[in-house]
Amino acid sequence: MAYSEGYRAPRFRDIGLALLIGLVLLIVLLKLGDVVKVVGAALYYAPARLGLVQQAGSGEVQRFALDAMPELVSFPAAGRYAVYTGDYDLLSVSDALSEKQSADPWFTVVVPETGERLPVEFINRGMRIYDSHLAPGRPVMTFTIPQPGFYQVKHPRRPAQVSVVRDYVTGNEGRILAVFAAEIALIIAPFAIVFGRRYRRKEMARRATQRTRRAEADAALRSVAERRAAQVTADADPDAPYHPKQ
Repeated sequence: MAYSEGYRAPRFRDIGLALLIGLVLLIVLLKLGDVVKVVGAALYYAPARLGLVQQAGSGEVQRFALDAMPELVSFPAAGRYAVYTGDYDLLSVSDALSEKQSADPWFTVVVPETGERLPVEFINRGMRIYDSHLAPGRPVMTFTIPQPGFYQVKHPRRPAQVSVVRDYVTGNEGRILAVFAAEIALIIAPFAIVFGRRYRRKEMARRATQRTRRAEADAALRSVAERRAAQVTADADPDAPYHPKQ
């Protein structure tokens, strides 16, 4: 088989590098949700320490298997909590129930002393960059604990994993996204300034070259036009000396 003169057969190193890049991209696609949440955790780091946003810590996340979850669960602080899960069946059931306004949630929280059932709201959305990276899956329900203590939880017994996470997201989505956007802008700004200056310098040099070439072209055109005008004038003058055409 004949090859063109400029053809170079791929080396094993190049093939291996291409396979490695393809494998990394495949893993990222398969774990896209986890990758998004890790990026969100990185964006949380500085704003959370500056007090601009709140983020659930490892001590505010409780993981349970529904077939072994205790009937009484401790909530160490009052406030809003969310139920996370990555189980496909539970996600599907939650989405279906959330579309029915009168449907009861599959996860309920009851005050043991009074038997009062706390309101539980569905979270009908996909995974977001501000969801907790400490809990697998995405939030499906949220509820508010009026005061710390033990509460009775009721749920279907099945081999599925859920997490109860302190919910600092619900109701603050817009604020968190605004902080993230400002942080990304601050991160990108130095690179934009550096590359912007380089681009402007190259663009100014390109335009200067274009002006120089245009001026040279205009001068050449004027020279040709002047020679033609002089020739026409000479041909039209009867007293001009005769110059036979070569």
